[in-house]
Amino acid sequence: MYSQVNTIIAVVELAGSDNHTIVAERDGAATDRNNLQYTTGKWNMFAGKSIYGSEEPTRQLITSVVDGANTVIREDGRQTVSGDAGTEGLNGVRIGYMEEIGGRYWDGEIGLVEIHDGLPSNGLQTRENEIATEWGISTA
Repeated sequence: MYSQVNTIIAVVELAGSDNHTIVAERDGAATDRNNLQYTTGKWNMFAGKSIYGSEEPTRQLITSVVDGANTVIREDGRQTVSGDAGTEGLNGVRIGYMEEIGGRYWDGEIGLVEIHDGLPSNGLQTRENEIATEWGISTA
C-alpha cells in the first residue's frame, strides 16, 4: 500500500475519446479508489474526489502527485491543475483497466508507468525530463 504522497508517471497515447483509465487501484470500490485517467473529456486524478486537468487528449507524459488537497496533474512536463483529489492511498495496481463503474479500459498505448512512494528520488521535474528525452516527448 502506498499512502499519500505517491506519484504516478505515465507515457501514453490515447486513441479513444472518453472514460479511459491508465492506472487504477486494484481493490478500490467505486468511490474508494485511487486512479489516473482520461474521463469526461479531461485528464483526471481521483483519490476519493476528482481534480481535472486539460481537455487535450494528445498529451503523452502524464504525471500525478497525489497529496490530498495538494494533488497536482502535470501534462507534458508542466502543471495544469492542483487541488483536492481526496485521501485514498494506492493499494495494488491495475494498468489500463478499472473494473469499478462498469469497466474502463485504456484505449491506446501505454509505454511506461512508474509509481513512486513519495516523489522520485532525483526530483519530479528531473525524472520527467529524463523520461521525455527517452521517449522523444516535447515538454513545456
